[in-house]
Amino acid sequence: MAKQKNITLILASGAPSVESYQSAVQDRSLFDISITREALQNVQIIDMKNEGNKNYNVLSEELISKLENCIEQKKQAILFMNRRGYFPFLLCRQCGEIIKCRNCSISLVYHDFDKKLHCHRCGFSSLSSFTCPNCLGSSIKFLGSGTQKIESEIASYFPKAKILRIDKDSVTDKKYWETIIEMFMEGKADILIGTQMILKALDYKNIYLLGVVSADNSLNIPDFRASENTFQILSGICGFSGRHKPPENVIIQTYNPEHYSIKNIQENNYRDFYE
Repeated sequence: MAKQKNITLILASGAPSVESYQSAVQDRSLFDISITREALQNVQIIDMKNEGNKNYNVLSEELISKLENCIEQKKQAILFMNRRGYFPFLLCRQCGEIIKCRNCSISLVYHDFDKKLHCHRCGFSSLSSFTCPNCLGSSIKFLGSGTQKIESEIASYFPKAKILRIDKDSVTDKKYWETIIEMFMEGKADILIGTQMILKALDYKNIYLLGVVSADNSLNIPDFRASENTFQILSGICGFSGRHKPPENVIIQTYNPEHYSIKNIQENNYRDFYE
């Protein structure tokens, strides 16, 4: 359209797709590139491999400590977990089979609120089965963590804290989503836990702590864009809360602290990520 009308086209993005950036490099007449940023001084990368067999299941000691400080100072925290449900995987310990959706062949997710297994792609659900469909074994192990499990774990550590959760399971419509966001912005909750739905609210203020519980969820998806999607998600998460005063602390938990997607988030370096 811009070529047809002979007008200037401006595309703006903090983390453009690799294709768009490559086009910008090859044909400067279509784009004006200006991505210069300072390193994010308050971003702390936590290597979860160093946590060992400590008492915490999915939260590092550092994140727990920062949450304690946050609550003591009567400030607010946001915890990002891009996976809803309670347990994202069910594994047969006898044959190694992952319990999958019969329609989509992706792993079923256990939800605690209705004690069922759900497919997040097609909507299929069934009563939670503890029998392996492959070998008929009964040794089923629950693996991973979703937003429901994070909420449960936080509630056990901080029973007096007011916790809100935003994901497709807790938010039934836009009005209810707006209600939750309004409650948090008015200071009626201490901790907000959510998936990417929290990014839809762009006006958070006075955030003491922003925690990414697991940066590896999107990184380990079997998709050639996994690294790019991870960089874009983390870039959005680390950038959205700073539209007023940036959070005093940003913690990213990962088992891959040396991965270029995660390192370049801390360094705030899109060009290096692109290369």
